Amino acid sequence: MQIDEDMEKHDKLLKEIQDNPTDLNAIVAKRRKDFTGDFFRYLALLSETCDSLEDRDGNYESTWDVYYFDGLCAFFYTKLHGS
Repeated sequence: MQIDEDMEKHDKLLKEIQDNPTDLNAIVAKRRKDFTGDFFRYLALLSETCDSLEDRDGNYESTWDVYYFDGLCAFFYTKLHGS
């Protein structure tokens, strides 16, 4: 299915970012076309899911994930669209 393939592609891009946090500029340069609106919606969905789990479980560990995903969105928006 196309949706599964898209989610897998977004997940691989996110994994590359997580595995190479100091190489964000290089990742943006190399994979600029992969930073689509769908990718950012994927990040927003992950952020909302982590936030919901924190609200439900009181798990403060997931708070880091929310800030991480929000920060990624802001960073990449700036890189791709200027400040």
